Amino acid sequence: MAVPSSLSELSSPKLATIRSLDCDGDTPLHDAIAGQDVRLVELLLKHNPDLTITNNSGQNPLHYATVLGEVK
Repeated sequence: MAVPSSLSELSSPKLATIRSLDCDGDTPLHDAIAGQDVRLVELLLKHNPDLTITNNSGQNPLHYATVLGEVK
């Protein structure tokens, strides 16, 4: 999945991709957390992504954040 490389790439028409899934079932939020891109995670969270979406391994974005130790 193509995760925006900067905040400016996430324009309104692209917000529909917040709930899109890649071949592993990951959402852009999964990928942003895995990449430890705090600014992108914060931006995605402002647009109310579905935090209950699980990937093919049964993990939601909060699982990723917990494993990485970034839950605050």
